[in-house]
Amino acid sequence: MIELSPSPQHIAFKRYDYQKDPETKLWTSLEALRESGVYLVDPRVGGEEWLREMRRGNLPKLSTMLLEGENINYQNPYTKSSAVTIASGSG
Repeated sequence: MIELSPSPQHIAFKRYDYQKDPETKLWTSLEALRESGVYLVDPRVGGEEWLREMRRGNLPKLSTMLLEGENINYQNPYTKSSAVTIASGSG
């Protein structure tokens, strides 16, 4: 019977305000990390800088960012703009 069968699905709700420690594999709230003095980087910061420099056409800075491993496929989560759409609109 269906009622007696265990569910094949497993649901895990992960909140955006928690970060997983790569060493201990434990989830810690960002608030607790801040209180302990851990420096937190917003993953959008680098991507937005990449798009800003693309708008400016700052090739030396863009080259440096590429060498440092910037994600060239970054998209603004709100406008969905990417480096390609900005470059094509900038001429």
